[in-house]
Amino acid sequence: MRNIYTHKSWFKSRVLFGLSIFCITGFVTTLAVLYFTMQQNIGPTYAIGIKMLTALRQDILYKALTIFGITFLFIIIGILILAMLYSHRITGPLYRLTQFVKKVTEGHLNERAGIRDTDVIHPVADELNELVSVYHNKFQEIKEEVKTLETLTAKMDTGEETLSKIKKKAKEIRQLTEQFQL
Repeated sequence: MRNIYTHKSWFKSRVLFGLSIFCITGFVTTLAVLYFTMQQNIGPTYAIGIKMLTALRQDILYKALTIFGITFLFIIIGILILAMLYSHRITGPLYRLTQFVKKVTEGHLNERAGIRDTDVIHPVADELNELVSVYHNKFQEIKEEVKTLETLTAKMDTGEETLSKIKKKAKEIRQLTEQFQL
């Protein structure tokens, strides 16, 4: 079976890329708010300049906290959106795979796992489809051999066939069933 993590190597990079975009958006928002709100004249005299710088210091602190809060909110919303999107990309296919396994357990060997090629667990679904296909073919062979055996026993009742042919068919059926370890 193929390794699903090496098969879909873009999965981790997409998550990191999405988080990076949200962080960069928050950083750019912070820079823009600081740039447009900090354009003040210091004043004509030294005393007025010191007074304005003191007020500016408090203003910078409040604005930095506000901007940090906005950036933090952007990051949290981004993480929640990405977590929801990627969890649905994993739980949806797992649910469909679970339904497929239940149907196969009930004996529906004609079913196939309906997983998209872009889903992370697609290789697992391919392997399960192949497994079900092999079992389906083996059971078809066994059904055909049993049908032949039934025909031979019916002919034996009329005296047309010999016991050796029936034994031969029974041996072929046993060989088919010995492929399965019970």
